Amino acid sequence: MRDEIKRAVAQSGNDSKLFFNYLENHFGKLQKFDAETEYEIKLDGVYKKHHLHDINETIEDLIDDSKQWIALRCDITTDYTVNFFTDEAIEYSVFVYENSLMMKIKKHNMVRLKKYTLFKSSEKFEYNKEQIYQILQSTSIQYMASMRKQREKCFVINKKNGIITASAITHCTAQDVVQEQYEIEYYAHLNIPYIQVTEEMIIYELSNISDTLACDDFLGFKPSKQTKFDFTIANNKGTKTKAQILNDIFF
Repeated sequence: MRDEIKRAVAQSGNDSKLFFNYLENHFGKLQKFDAETEYEIKLDGVYKKHHLHDINETIEDLIDDSKQWIALRCDITTDYTVNFFTDEAIEYSVFVYENSLMMKIKKHNMVRLKKYTLFKSSEKFEYNKEQIYQILQSTSIQYMASMRKQREKCFVINKKNGIITASAITHCTAQDVVQEQYEIEYYAHLNIPYIQVTEEMIIYELSNISDTLACDDFLGFKPSKQTKFDFTIANNKGTKTKAQILNDIFF
């Protein structure tokens, strides 16, 4: 398995689509422990004087220096506005990704670990523009605030158990306030018949990667409990009405 993963990285040229196609050709369809549950750990950072790419490159170097993982240096960069809505129980975030409007529907659940906070949240996506509009039209859903999100992303593959995580360094702005944060999230795992991936394995994987990165003085990462939603509404109370925001998004 280890040699095939290395070969996949080399032959893909760090292109994520080619990489995952290679893996599925050799191991079968990627497996999800729970397709509607997000497993994630967040770490706060202070890197205003450094470009996101420099931070991401440091992370990738630390990953590759380990014996457990290999980094797919796809370095996917995004820069977009996120509009947050809520009905108090559920968070709705609307944004344009790869030129298409989409909405993430999330209900947060935080689990306190020994060192970190695990975000074990229910998560669904809606890609139909008309359906997104219909959902947001509900009178129970209120517009809260918006932020700018800049991100650079790579993938981390465990060479021993086949667990794949998405690694993202983010720089978010609400009004003039900046949140600098790192996120490591379970993405999928390889279809290996003799390895049964469990929730405990996923949590250990996220914690282990976080430990490795938190030890680096340049990164200066610290455990975080702040969601993007909480950061945004704390620093940017929406000045536009819900009707105005919907008009900006859809018309």
